Amino acid sequence: VIIPFKSLEDWAKLDENLHKDVAYQTGSADFMDATYDDPPFERMESVLLDAFPGQEHLVVPATKIPDRVFELRSYESPTGHLLEKKMAMFNTGGEIQIFNRLKFNPVFYAKVISGSHMPNFMYMPIFDNVAQRDAQWKVFGDDAKWKEISSDPVNENKVSVSHIDSILMHSTSYSDY
Repeated sequence: VIIPFKSLEDWAKLDENLHKDVAYQTGSADFMDATYDDPPFERMESVLLDAFPGQEHLVVPATKIPDRVFELRSYESPTGHLLEKKMAMFNTGGEIQIFNRLKFNPVFYAKVISGSHMPNFMYMPIFDNVAQRDAQWKVFGDDAKWKEISSDPVNENKVSVSHIDSILMHSTSYSDY
């Protein structure tokens, strides 16, 4: 679930506001009142993100495509300094522009300011389907500008990212997107 907030104060009041929301309380009753022997999940994790300057708001295409795939990517770095270097490749080094030019339809780019596996950042492109996703990543890897950016010694790409997670997702019936 992705929930955009306008401020940290709005985020801090989330639980309070949900307790006051009758529609939420009614709609979530089965989930919230599940028994210990039939839980609706194994574990939950919350991650608080701070949007990159290169894209400060969520951007989701208005058209829903049935097989559309959201890819949540998490880039872990060995140190905060190396994380900043990798994020600079996105924010000022041209990587966001490459994703836009190649029509990766990014929903967001953001630094993790609270969560597991820190230091890291996350971003989420959208693809029409898995086949298009695979083709797009090949185009990205072959892109001349990407090769230029990633081969620049100042970027130290091979050491600035120590682990990448990629999770493919589809919209759910309750999704706004």
